[in-house]
Amino acid sequence: MHFENYGRKASLQVVTVLMLAVSIIMSAIIPVYADENKITIPKEITIVLTMDSPYMTVDGIQKEIVEGENVKPVNLNGHTLIPIKGIIEAFGGKVDWYEKNKQISCTLDGQRVSVYIGSTWISSHKLNRYEFSPVKNMGVAPQIIDSHIMVPLRPVLENLGCTVEWNERDNTIIIRKPYSLQNLLNAIEGLKKEAELLEETNIERWRLINEAVVEGCDEGLRQPAENSVKWKLLWYKGQALINIGRYDEAIEALEIVSEEVANNKDSSWDMVHYDLARAYMLAGGQWEKASKVLAERGFSSLEKLQNDKLFDLVRETDEYRNLFRVYVKIDGWPQFSVVPQYKNGKLLASLEDTAIPLGAEVEFDEASKKLTISKLGKVVEMQIGSRMAKVNGRKVDMGASPILLDEYYNPEITEVPEFILRGRTLEEYKRDMYILIPLEFLAEFLGQKVTWNDKGDEVNITEDLSRIRYSEDQMIWVNSTYLHVSVYEKGPVVYELIGGVGRRDAATILSAKNVLARSWGIYDRDDFFIMIDWLKTAGHNSVYNIYKNKGDYILTKYKDKLEGKGLIGWDYIRLIRLSGLAYISGYITLEESYDIAIEAAKVIQKTYSSWDEATESYIIGYGFWSGEDPDDTSTVTGEMEKIRKELLMIKSVPWNTLPWNLPLDPK
Repeated sequence: MHFENYGRKASLQVVTVLMLAVSIIMSAIIPVYADENKITIPKEITIVLTMDSPYMTVDGIQKEIVEGENVKPVNLNGHTLIPIKGIIEAFGGKVDWYEKNKQISCTLDGQRVSVYIGSTWISSHKLNRYEFSPVKNMGVAPQIIDSHIMVPLRPVLENLGCTVEWNERDNTIIIRKPYSLQNLLNAIEGLKKEAELLEETNIERWRLINEAVVEGCDEGLRQPAENSVKWKLLWYKGQALINIGRYDEAIEALEIVSEEVANNKDSSWDMVHYDLARAYMLAGGQWEKASKVLAERGFSSLEKLQNDKLFDLVRETDEYRNLFRVYVKIDGWPQFSVVPQYKNGKLLASLEDTAIPLGAEVEFDEASKKLTISKLGKVVEMQIGSRMAKVNGRKVDMGASPILLDEYYNPEITEVPEFILRGRTLEEYKRDMYILIPLEFLAEFLGQKVTWNDKGDEVNITEDLSRIRYSEDQMIWVNSTYLHVSVYEKGPVVYELIGGVGRRDAATILSAKNVLARSWGIYDRDDFFIMIDWLKTAGHNSVYNIYKNKGDYILTKYKDKLEGKGLIGWDYIRLIRLSGLAYISGYITLEESYDIAIEAAKVIQKTYSSWDEATESYIIGYGFWSGEDPDDTSTVTGEMEKIRKELLMIKSVPWNTLPWNLPLDPK
């Protein structure tokens, strides 16, 4: 035997076995009538019992009345008693037993029947309604025979909507129950499962199944039903119509469901919109309609969309890209405001996520729709609706025009909490949130690097650190001079924080600007350099020289530690921190920030002999300025001193990992 032929035969055998298994499994789940050209969902369920036999047939499938037990129908004075549970469940109902009052309740298709051991009376009523049928006498009471509960067959089943026939010749009982809507739905779902398994192995049967699903859904839609059931039937019908190429009919069915469930919070309905989008695409590539329904009505299974070859030709369109959120990050930190959008293949993001956290100044003239963004002598002028911009007076094509979102004019936005405004007016807040600009163009204009992840769903804006003349250790050393202040204000022990304020986002940058303005009187670049010059040439160290011999409590208490050094640590650590705050506020460049900070750090290194000594000088200066005793932990100064001492004991912080006399000259 040739191995190639053997492999082919083996594969065919596997497929044959699989098909046989599918056929057996599905026939056990849902009976269907089939010939070569048609599959039909039956209109009723038929169960046949044989007296003196523990078996029954359910639509031709034999099974035990009570699984694993040899329980047979019993004739008691001309009345047939049966173990009812298996029969009711075969019809799709349920049976409950209440031990306390010996009650058996059978529920099927919204009807409930109750009988009692030892009582000949039977009662029935519709669920969720106060409609009770008259109590009737069955002529025989339910019994417990050989530990099995046996109930009169005919009165119980007829009260549940079944018909019961006696075939004397065959000694059989034939019970029929018209299909309920739930039975029909179960049958349709069973056929759908079979179709999923057959799609690539038996195309003809797959087609017949889908035609049967359409017919079954039409039958169900003719019956009264709750909206959710009608929507499900229309959905299943639309899916089956897609499978057999009747796209216009599929669109008609799915449009109804998609519109009805558009605002439904149950994400399982999202696939309806996906199926409708597929129908649009199959019916002549109606991408405009497909993208609209996906964008407006929600679609959570994006992975399915990404793997669907039907959408290959539209993946580069703005509409397709806008179905997938892109996350904007700055220095690896996510920015969360308005969802970015693609336009002309360019990603547009809000000012709140770009210009503001990058420290730029923004002006917007609502009348002319002119937007001006400036930073450190660079000015770009944009016009809403125009892709052409002016960079320092020179015309530049941005590739896409800025967008002014409709939310900008939303009359319901009349008040925003101050912790969100951060000193802005309401108009400025709406400007920053609802004007979208080309992200990469602006980032590069402001001297930033832009990188994308492999999936294309994250874009990260960072400084180009190749311009910085200092090593990572040198930058960490500088930022660690105010580590105790950062921990007091922010909580976590993080020493990569420029200015001690952490990440660059709108809230942080606006807060930094507010701190500089309120606490230091710094509103721009010129103000910053004036303040830096004061800290270098005078600062509180000059005040110390005036008050050191005048009995000030703090200066007297720490006289020995201040001798010959004054408040250099207090002034110069503040100077370093100010350089960081000025950088993130957009008043100086990162290079300038580190140049200023490094020179100040060299003075601190020269003046003090350790991290402990230098940072304690800061605490003493803070106490002198605030009038608080560093030993009083109920004060800000005391709490900061407590944090400082704790940090000195942590081996992993730079105060214990970087040498105090680390060389600080440029690399």
